[in-house]
Amino acid sequence: MTTIPFSILPEETARTLASKTQSLGYWIIQKIPFIKQDLEFANLETFTHEEYGSIIFITALINCILIGLILTLVELTFKLNIGYLILIISIAIFISSFLSLLFYPKIKAKKRIKNIDIKLIPALRHLLIEMRSGVTLFQSMKSISVGYGEVSKEFLKIVDNIETGRDESKTLKEAGSKIPSQKFRKVLWQIGNALVTGSDMVKELDDLVQELRRGHVEDIKKYTQELNPLTMMYMVMGIVLPALGISLLNLFLSFLNISIPSILLWLIPVFLAIFNIFFIYTIKSRIPMVY
Repeated sequence: MTTIPFSILPEETARTLASKTQSLGYWIIQKIPFIKQDLEFANLETFTHEEYGSIIFITALINCILIGLILTLVELTFKLNIGYLILIISIAIFISSFLSLLFYPKIKAKKRIKNIDIKLIPALRHLLIEMRSGVTLFQSMKSISVGYGEVSKEFLKIVDNIETGRDESKTLKEAGSKIPSQKFRKVLWQIGNALVTGSDMVKELDDLVQELRRGHVEDIKKYTQELNPLTMMYMVMGIVLPALGISLLNLFLSFLNISIPSILLWLIPVFLAIFNIFFIYTIKSRIPMVY
């Protein structure tokens, strides 16, 4: 069962409501067509396109109503006059919930890309060793259908489809069209083309592995080049600016016989904490996935 993020409703209830608003989901999908591909790449095919479109709207609406009711209850309990604030917050909850669900498949797909790319070279090396030892392509793919995470899951699907009698080349190309990783997609398409043209499969796999390794080296070089300006930015924003800025501000205000507001002294640590979290996330998100 797939959990619907940001939703307080059980999945079955959300699906029931979505089934009654299929036309709304169809309209949303027509206006935002990239959801279709994102659902496939995120491996969320348990939802139909129209169903997920309806779930996006229903979840956002229910979250909006729930927060609005809670805030209204608080307003009545404490006899406050915050009607406009409740309206603004409720609208903000609707928009944030809608956008969060809208981009959830894309975020999940990016995680899948990382999980695929980090296991791709080891899986291809295993495949290459099997092929060099004289094992058929089908049996070689079957041998790597376990032990390599998302890569193994995709090869298991391919093996299952081939066992039902489908053509190997077409199955590989169709599988590639549903995979978010460009590297893995290219691998499957080239293997499929090699089957059609009858070229040397071992040589093709060896070339693919070497190409992927060169790509990893380039990713590492690019990452080290990006670290230099990021390190400089951290030095300025995280160390120099807070220390030197406070000193200069204190000196300037002393000439005007004005003391530094106490709220500013509280805001600086908050700013530094937020900046450090943002900086750490930026660095981690740019680390190349190399095995």
